[in-house]
Amino acid sequence: MKKLTYIFLFLCMSISYAQTDADYEKIVAEVTAGYNNKDAAAIHQLFSSDLQASYSIDKLKEFVETTQLAKGALNESSLLMTDESGAQFLAHFEKADALLVLILSPDGKLTKFEIAEY
Repeated sequence: MKKLTYIFLFLCMSISYAQTDADYEKIVAEVTAGYNNKDAAAIHQLFSSDLQASYSIDKLKEFVETTQLAKGALNESSLLMTDESGAQFLAHFEKADALLVLILSPDGKLTKFEIAEY
């Protein structure tokens, strides 16, 4: 019975902290707007405090500018899959496609932000 109680509590906690596709779609829209406007500060505000500490706004600004030169504007994206490594979106840029990999914390902040080759 004690084991069953722990399993139940674990499932409740997992359900309450699970991010939905809608949560990810919202954050992708905000990242897309920031990216296309070359507004690194807007994207940086979406980061968790840990990610902000490890990924400075200057580094993010350089990344956005470099990526825009190479790939162009981000036109649209579609969810490919969600697993323990985060949500992976197929991002369609003007000049190339890439993977946009995100992980959201329970409070809706980004704990992982990556644009990877597809």
